[in-house]
Amino acid sequence: MHFLPGQGCLLSLLDDNTLHLWEIYQKDCYSHLEEIHNFVLPGRPGFD
Repeated sequence: MHFLPGQGCLLSLLDDNTLHLWEIYQKDCYSHLEEIHNFVLPGRPGFD
């Protein structure tokens, strides 16, 4: 996971070789994450 400073976004790379971009929203005094995009990386996880 990597937080993108100044953008209110979180980037996660899962063990199935997918990237997920999350945006942090605040509503009614609470925050939640919402997935904005996802992307499947080519190749097998952990291999070139």
